[in-house]
Amino acid sequence: MLLVLKIILVIVLIGFAVVVIGVWWFINRVKTALKEALSGANLAPPCRITLQPESHPEWRNAEKMKQYSDDFTANGFTSLGAFQVPEVSGLKIEAFVNEAESLFGVTYDHEKIPTSFNVVCRYEDGSDLTVTDLNEPATLDRPPNSPIIRLAGIDVKGAVDAAAKHPATAPRLPAKAADFVSRFELAFAQEADWRMRRGGPTREEVRRRAELGGKTISEEKLYEAHASIRSAWMMQLQVTNVNQYKIDQNIAQAEWKKMEYRVFAIPMVLTEKEVYEQLEANLGLEEKQMVELRKIKLAPGQTALDLINEVLAGKAGQLPMKRLGSVKEPVPAEILLSEVTEDDSDDDSDESEEEAQHKA
Repeated sequence: MLLVLKIILVIVLIGFAVVVIGVWWFINRVKTALKEALSGANLAPPCRITLQPESHPEWRNAEKMKQYSDDFTANGFTSLGAFQVPEVSGLKIEAFVNEAESLFGVTYDHEKIPTSFNVVCRYEDGSDLTVTDLNEPATLDRPPNSPIIRLAGIDVKGAVDAAAKHPATAPRLPAKAADFVSRFELAFAQEADWRMRRGGPTREEVRRRAELGGKTISEEKLYEAHASIRSAWMMQLQVTNVNQYKIDQNIAQAEWKKMEYRVFAIPMVLTEKEVYEQLEANLGLEEKQMVELRKIKLAPGQTALDLINEVLAGKAGQLPMKRLGSVKEPVPAEILLSEVTEDDSDDDSDESEEEAQHKA
């Protein structure tokens, strides 16, 4: 079990080791220290991030960050200032732009990973390129047309030259100082969406990371590690789906407070078993209801959305929920409202107490 937990922690850290900007920047969150990670908490990165300017950043590796800053400036880049990323605990960045070359640069300072930098360009056809001075082996798959060139110990000029030599299929998209924050956040979201549409890290990604350095992992341990990681990613996905619905519908905070505890999401990428589990947990279903629910099976090519539509059509009887709407991001999902009332919950609690007293 300890091996599995270590693998889980490494997967959480893996995105920071790569430190990519957008469809360029994919940053996995390390939200807690080892103790929490081993307890099974916070194993998934955020699906969305926000950059907040930081006027007086306190760098953990001030000497290295200044070295990077001087190097960028000497190579025609202008500093855009420092930012913190609230969703990624312990991470601060400094951004740079070279508008003449249509390049962004970002330096990363984090409490648990090596300080590093990226030089990034995006092309008019939607593809992009990242050059980084980190030499982390490629254990994570990359989105299509979004390569990373890893050159350990390279300086900014070397990174700029490497980007220039990379074969491009279209001209570079202009890099403007005013666009940095929005493009950073959007690009992060696009890559997060791509990973979530795959259902989070694949078994092979987990295996590659676990076996890095010549280690081996049994199929049993691989199954346990992947299951734990996927569960955390799917929970993060559902939270983001629900938040996206609130944003799309522009629901007032006061109105949202009255209903938020009863709102849940069924994303397209959930398995049949995961849909059953979500409905049972959110609706407090009895065993008889679960038996009827499990009779609904997904045919080849169908998704969790097909299953939930059959449930809403009454194929499992009248379950205490209704459809609020749907969202497209990060993954298409149905947004549902539990119609289980507080009285129902109280009744369940009373019955449980009576059963306990009877048994006593």
